Amino acid sequence: MTSELPNEQPEGEGCKADAAVTATAGPALTPEQLAALISAATAASAAAAAVTASMESVSVALAKLTPRTAEAAKAESAEATAEAEKDSYDYVVAQVSREDGLIHNRMTWTLQLNGFLFAALALLKVVPPGAKATAESLQPWVVDYLLGAIPFTGLVITFSGWAGIWGANWQLWYLTRMYAERVEGAAKKRAWPRPFGSRSGPFFLGTLPNHVSLLVVGTLWAWLALHAILPEEIERYSGELRAWLQTHGRDWIHRLH
Repeated sequence: MTSELPNEQPEGEGCKADAAVTATAGPALTPEQLAALISAATAASAAAAAVTASMESVSVALAKLTPRTAEAAKAESAEATAEAEKDSYDYVVAQVSREDGLIHNRMTWTLQLNGFLFAALALLKVVPPGAKATAESLQPWVVDYLLGAIPFTGLVITFSGWAGIWGANWQLWYLTRMYAERVEGAAKKRAWPRPFGSRSGPFFLGTLPNHVSLLVVGTLWAWLALHAILPEEIERYSGELRAWLQTHGRDWIHRLH
């Protein structure tokens, strides 16, 4: 007697079930379709990563736009102010040093040139034409010309150097005003040294020796230049001035004693 197994199905019914499953799953993908599907998935992943990065950037920007605390803002402002004051102080110090160096250079070459001219004038005055050495090769008219030209040359050189010194002093005065307006308060608070001398009194910035020395030299050259043009008149006035000084000088000396 044979028994029928419940799991067994007729051969025809099994084939029908496989066909139904195949129809439900759809047709198989070709290699080209599979590659396209992978590429699309990769692109979608990259787009998602870009969106994530953009969101992080937006978060950072929003964090920067978040209002700072009052203490942080005050500290940052104080630091910026201190840096600006130090920069202004350094600028004034550098400019004062530069102008001071220009004054020294102009004084040096002005006085050196005047010294050479005075020496040449003294040689021409002491050694007459026709003597040995220096004056033997000089004609009388050359000596007369040099005696007149040297004082005018010295006058031009002296006042040119003096004008350059005045220009540097004007710049120093500008720097002192700038220092008083922008830097002096911070310099006192931080004990920074002042980069120049006193702004009041006759020795303002130490310029009195410069002006007085060039004024005296210029006066001497002016007297010599006028003597070259009007020798008789200048000698007469010089004699009268010398006599007046001698007379009144004795009176002043007696009064002092």
